[in-house]
Amino acid sequence: MLVAHIVTFNHERTIARALEGLISQTGFELGRSLVIRVTDNVSTDNTCDIVRRFSSDVELLEQKSNLGFTGAHNLAIDRALHEDAEYFLILNPDVFLQVDALQILVRSLKADSRCGSIC
Repeated sequence: MLVAHIVTFNHERTIARALEGLISQTGFELGRSLVIRVTDNVSTDNTCDIVRRFSSDVELLEQKSNLGFTGAHNLAIDRALHEDAEYFLILNPDVFLQVDALQILVRSLKADSRCGSIC
């Protein structure tokens, strides 16, 4: 399983495109081999409303206080480890992935057992 995680704070202008890019990834089954989560750090714009439109494919974790970028990712990584996720993707909310991006990344990780991360 690959867990893709995005931290948001007032990203209403970019989050939909980022989620569309993740949802369109080839070679993965949403909710099974690809889990998409968004942690929102108390946005004051429409970010959460936009993420909710993707609720069948994306889990929204709304925080009561701003955990910051690192704090939100650390919580998500801890959860993914407890779920035995094999891969964890940190994605910024303004990134749009090509449809085969995750397949290429995972293939690269599998090709070299010495590789622990790809940037």
